[in-house]
Amino acid sequence: MALQSSSLLDRELEEEELVAIQTRPSREPTPQSRPRIEEMFSQILRPQETTAKSLESKLIENTRSLDENTRSLDENTRSPENRKADMAYKQFEQIAEISDLVERISTL
Repeated sequence: MALQSSSLLDRELEEEELVAIQTRPSREPTPQSRPRIEEMFSQILRPQETTAKSLESKLIENTRSLDENTRSLDENTRSPENRKADMAYKQFEQIAEISDLVERISTL
């Protein structure tokens, strides 16, 4: 008898669950709700597109700045070497001029 009452309760519970499932509102969008859903998606996507464009422009700007800084650094690292070479060349010119002056003086 206990088995019969438990199986009867089980059947009643199953029937109640089926009724609850059948009376539950559908989760599928209705034709009336579709435009609202599309509008919500567009409202969500617009800021993301704006953010993506903003990030892209910042990336381009930072890349240009990096290129300029790299060029400037290259110029500054070459500059001392160029200065040394210029100074050495000027010293050779001065030595040559002094040699010429010494030669002229010695011939007098």
